[in-house]
Amino acid sequence: MTFTSALENIARSTIATKIGEKLKTAKSISLSGLSRLGKGLISTHLCQQQTKPLLIVTATVEEATRWALQLQSMSWRVYLYQPLDTFPYEPAQIDLETAWTRIEILAELLAKPQPNLAIATTINALQPHLPSTQVFQKHSIYLNIGDSQSVKLLAEALARLGYAEVKEVKESKQWSRKGFSFEVFPVNRNQPVRLSCNRGTVEKIREFDPTNPKSFTDLSNLAIAPIDLHEFVSAHKATLLHYLPKNFIVAIDEPEQCQSYGDHWYEAADELYQNQYPQADTLKLHWDFAKCMTEIKKFQMLQLTERSLKPKANIFDFTSTSIPIIPHQFDQIASLIREYLKSEYQVTLISAQPLRVATLLKEYDCIANFVSDPDDLQSIARIQKAGKPVILKYSGLMEMQGFVLPSCKLALLTDRELFGQQLLAAPTFVHPSRMNRAKSVNPDELNVGDYVVHRKYGIGKFTRFETIEVKGEKQPHYIVEFADGKTAVAIAQENEKILSRYRSASNKPPKLNSIANTKAWDNALSKCQKEIYKLARDLLQLYVRRANLVGYAFPPDTDWQQEMEDSFPYQLTPDQVKAVQDVKQDMESDRPMDRLVCGDVGFGKTEVAVRAIFKAICAGKQVALLAPTTILAQQHFHTLQTRFAAYPFTVEIVNRFRPAKERKQVLQHVADGKVQVIVGTHQLLSKDVEFHDLGLLVIDEEQRFGTLQKEKIKAMKGDVDLLTLSATPIPRTLYAALSGVREMSVIATPPPSRRSIQTHLSAYDASLVKTAIRHELDRGGQVFYVVPRIEGIEAIADSLRLMLPNVRLAIAHGQMQESELEAAMVAFNNNEADILLCTTIIESGLDIPRVNTIVIEDAHKLGLAQLYQLRGRVGRAGIQAHAYLLYPPNLELTDAAKKRLDAIQEFSQLGSGYQLAMRDMEIRGLGDLLGEEQSGQADVIGFALYMDLLQEYINELRGKILPEVADTELQLPRLVAFIPDSYIEDNETKINAYLTLAKVKSKEEILKLAAVWEGLYGALPEETQVLLRVMELKLVARQVGVFRIYSSEDGRDLFLDSKLTDSLWELLHAKIPIEFYYRFSFEKGRIKITSLALLPGDKQVHFLIEWLGCFLK
Repeated sequence: MTFTSALENIARSTIATKIGEKLKTAKSISLSGLSRLGKGLISTHLCQQQTKPLLIVTATVEEATRWALQLQSMSWRVYLYQPLDTFPYEPAQIDLETAWTRIEILAELLAKPQPNLAIATTINALQPHLPSTQVFQKHSIYLNIGDSQSVKLLAEALARLGYAEVKEVKESKQWSRKGFSFEVFPVNRNQPVRLSCNRGTVEKIREFDPTNPKSFTDLSNLAIAPIDLHEFVSAHKATLLHYLPKNFIVAIDEPEQCQSYGDHWYEAADELYQNQYPQADTLKLHWDFAKCMTEIKKFQMLQLTERSLKPKANIFDFTSTSIPIIPHQFDQIASLIREYLKSEYQVTLISAQPLRVATLLKEYDCIANFVSDPDDLQSIARIQKAGKPVILKYSGLMEMQGFVLPSCKLALLTDRELFGQQLLAAPTFVHPSRMNRAKSVNPDELNVGDYVVHRKYGIGKFTRFETIEVKGEKQPHYIVEFADGKTAVAIAQENEKILSRYRSASNKPPKLNSIANTKAWDNALSKCQKEIYKLARDLLQLYVRRANLVGYAFPPDTDWQQEMEDSFPYQLTPDQVKAVQDVKQDMESDRPMDRLVCGDVGFGKTEVAVRAIFKAICAGKQVALLAPTTILAQQHFHTLQTRFAAYPFTVEIVNRFRPAKERKQVLQHVADGKVQVIVGTHQLLSKDVEFHDLGLLVIDEEQRFGTLQKEKIKAMKGDVDLLTLSATPIPRTLYAALSGVREMSVIATPPPSRRSIQTHLSAYDASLVKTAIRHELDRGGQVFYVVPRIEGIEAIADSLRLMLPNVRLAIAHGQMQESELEAAMVAFNNNEADILLCTTIIESGLDIPRVNTIVIEDAHKLGLAQLYQLRGRVGRAGIQAHAYLLYPPNLELTDAAKKRLDAIQEFSQLGSGYQLAMRDMEIRGLGDLLGEEQSGQADVIGFALYMDLLQEYINELRGKILPEVADTELQLPRLVAFIPDSYIEDNETKINAYLTLAKVKSKEEILKLAAVWEGLYGALPEETQVLLRVMELKLVARQVGVFRIYSSEDGRDLFLDSKLTDSLWELLHAKIPIEFYYRFSFEKGRIKITSLALLPGDKQVHFLIEWLGCFLK
């Protein structure tokens, strides 16, 4: 790990030896004069020396998170044990993720943990909210191989612990039974477990990956913890400390701060207790700091302080000093390093850009060696013995600051001192067992009761999902009712693509069409098709004009690009990787890029832009980043300055915070080419802004610019590459993207630390507001308090001060003086204020990880996109965040307002930006999207079918070689392809299997699904193998424009109805192997294959895949 050599140096020091000797007899010692990193290194050394686990107690969750990150970088296996999100004696709003992580920790502590375990927690998390260890163990299940175990009793025990029985185990707290086997996902484990029981005996215990059931680990035993501990808290209440084995060392970080936060929390909890239980005979569930310390003193204890204390018998002062921050002054840095080396210090530089540091130091005759493996102690020792500094790489989330430790002859420098870099990302800690998995977003998923559009019959209503016997096998079908409620059509699930969900601007139910008389639907569809075709032609003219432009082709990535990207402390999500690849591919082509990167709030769009910007400036081009608000522009400016600090590029900003003289000078430097990146608001669109060589324009939240500003953006584009970022794409942007007129990358995967936000919808209640704010402040956080108007904001400020007398309040709104607004924002960002009372000025892009509660007054007055953006300002630090949407208690909401508030609460899961954009279309209507005339056409046939037709016509007009179709219908009598009952017995599970298969989009996905089924159910039956091949055939057929495959009446020949033209068929026919060439004939879109229908069904499918596949080569 990064700090292995530093720990070795500390171990050799005299002071460390003395402390180690003292710990053999002393129950408690104090270590003073240490920075956070110094505290972590010394604590780690002492615990490792005695092979003991560690509990670190801090004042706030934020500080505990920082500790967890730094301990993780020092070879510890780390847990973050967070306090509950509510006071005792309040209705519980349990964050399941936090609760389950706590249970996981408790279960491990009772299982005699290994010495390399470290737990970071807060003083408020040491409250007596837990059942005793005996009660916890009594209500857990413990299994070993060879144990006698009744299948029936195990099922009953799992139910008692709160586990839900399901058909397929996919998430924590679920279990399923399959014959004499069980699958269970304990809340205290990272993966589900499969138990094999035979004749009442546990034979195998295997942990497996639900996405790859063939991957498993054999276990000898298993503990299954209950999913909820609240009901077990009794008179024998306990704290985390009661679960710790006696060999734990407990370290208190800054005891005075812990006491301040602990006692403040105790006072608030005691006030609630006295109000609710005046008789004082109810079980007390809160302790003050003194009581917590009494329990802590039962363990060996370290007290850690940054402030130096006078050395005494049990006090050791390290008198460490900070290193001056002199960014980019490498002549001074080199001189400083030489001074340390002269005094025989071991000098270590830790950087996210190690090669860049080595290069810059070499320019000043300071030779520093980069060691790629920080555990290569032999190489490090050899370099240090030669009197040279060592450079190690670290690009994690830990917040580092260099220091000098004279007593250990150790000097450590970081990017903070070298480049002035603070954090490259918010400090967030997430245990691997709680990592978020990507959730696919499908706003058009059909639900029972939805109105649907059938391409052939028109508008109907999806009434139920029914299993119908076909060829002796039960298969899932959609049942759709049409006019008069009597005519129902069963659509096989595999042909679901001929259905689409009906969406329109109207709130009224649509008129259903009749199957008996389809003339009305045919006429309506025909009229719409003509209008859509005309629109597609207009759009293509725009597309062709853009496609004919010639721009600058950026060169491939440089070494600097690779190093800058490697410095990013997070691992990119798969969607981010794809978006970055898309953007770079566009930039390296000679056609001007016009790409939309669309992702949910906090999903990492900015990092995609950062990499594109750096690529552009490495090629000698300038970049302009345009943001809709001053605050968002400031945020981007800070991000780019921090990320590019190690490189010789200048990033500047023009906004109303800067004096006119400064703005003028910056713009002159832009015109001269001295500024590589300029960030700003609409001021960048003014005529007096000239660029020396603009190569890339980045626009954040384009939909928030006005019509005039958008016209200026269009004029500015020219042959410059354009990258647009959007979190909730307005319909017009979404429409352009879906129509193929604009390239689009979607980021739908949440980063590991991102959690869904608990959204509370309520009438305004002062006690609710007070409790919500107090909760956040007690865990060391801050609060956004948003009002939709400036009028009356001072009165609201007075009421908040009266409600919470000691609160620090800052105010921010758009009509403040520039200096006042900047001062308020800076103060809040620096944690000098607890609450920011503001208007929607914070709506876009503001990123302060410490803020994890937002209260929005009069939420009914805000639009859906605004509410979504505001809510996205919180929940960025891996801590459970809360959003309170309040409306006046006596107000009767309009239907539109009610729908908006219900929608924002409904779509609280991660990745729901698309659903919200679609719902916003339903609420606001489609007029803005398509214009009133086109909106009327979409009302007739539904938005989904409208968009499908528009896409088809655009593809046709673009001269696409192969005309794709939405789906292919198969009618092959000799084909036997299904999932037999003997393979998947449960009907519901089988239906889900069919549904999953219908959604695959490639052969690779089919192969992956086959592997999953084999892992779950065993070897694939022949009929099911054929079914998978049928789906592969449908994929190929759709790509070549074949929409129906059927046999002749005499059962001899096979026909393929397609959208191919005569000229296109001539080209494709030539690709057929010569031995089969003359079996094929073509007339008016129909392909005939002679004698193929005589073969068995699986052989027909085989040859069709092979031959149609030739067309794609």
